[in-house]
Amino acid sequence: MRSLTPLVALALLSAPACKQDPGDDTTPGTETTAVTPDDTTSTTDTPTSSTTDEPTSTTGAPSTSCVTYTKQSDCIADAACKWGNVFTYSHGMTGCQGDVRELCVAKTSDTPSTWYRPGGANDFEVIGFDYQPDDLPDEWKQCDCDGPLACLCGFPAPDCPDRLGDFCGKITETASCNGATVNGDLRCGRFRVYPEGPLDDTCTAQAFKDLCLPADNAGSTECTKVTYPYDVCSVSIPPAYWRVVNGTIEVTTICGPAPAGDEWTLCDAADTPEQPDECGCACGVAF
Repeated sequence: MRSLTPLVALALLSAPACKQDPGDDTTPGTETTAVTPDDTTSTTDTPTSSTTDEPTSTTGAPSTSCVTYTKQSDCIADAACKWGNVFTYSHGMTGCQGDVRELCVAKTSDTPSTWYRPGGANDFEVIGFDYQPDDLPDEWKQCDCDGPLACLCGFPAPDCPDRLGDFCGKITETASCNGATVNGDLRCGRFRVYPEGPLDDTCTAQAFKDLCLPADNAGSTECTKVTYPYDVCSVSIPPAYWRVVNGTIEVTTICGPAPAGDEWTLCDAADTPEQPDECGCACGVAF
């Protein structure tokens, strides 16, 4: 990381003259004469002032947005800016990736924020600042739930539960899925999902799918095994879950994380009318 000392404009202070004591009736800033015992005269000089070569605003804000400076020399010539490092974020099959780049930013540090603008390899550039900019050009938007998925990689990330399916689902590597975080919290899990065909109480031999899904209790490996009341279930297994996708019953069983969201239902240890017998199919695939 390179650190350069910016040019700082000299501040000019000019203070008016003040009364010397309560009995002094002279006007501040004017020439006064006092008689001394040897009849000499002393004169109080009027303060003078000078001006700087660089104009500054009354608010101290830069006249130009710092991020619009692409050259380091132009950046540090603005007393309100500095040439520093920021994090850029991307999101793909390996999850969140962070990189560091140099950018002209304001000389301030308060509340971190994440912003995006058109550009970059993923059509959007997502950048984290260590402050809350108020001078960015109109092309910049603060990260929200309508922003690119990479916005969920930054800090602070917006709270977007409806985007977690896309966020987790795009990750294909197991380690990256199980380690995916939003605002520092693990939010995804790797699940082996078995399609069991239509609701017909019959297990099939369709190929399983390894999916990265939003997860509750992500990162855990602990669970209480369950004995399910189906003929194919002879031993206790980790908790099983089921859902319907385009008319197909899908089941998964896992110890630790649980698939998040309303589409998944925990298989009950009791055989209820609402529960498909395909829950028992998990017994044949749990090991």
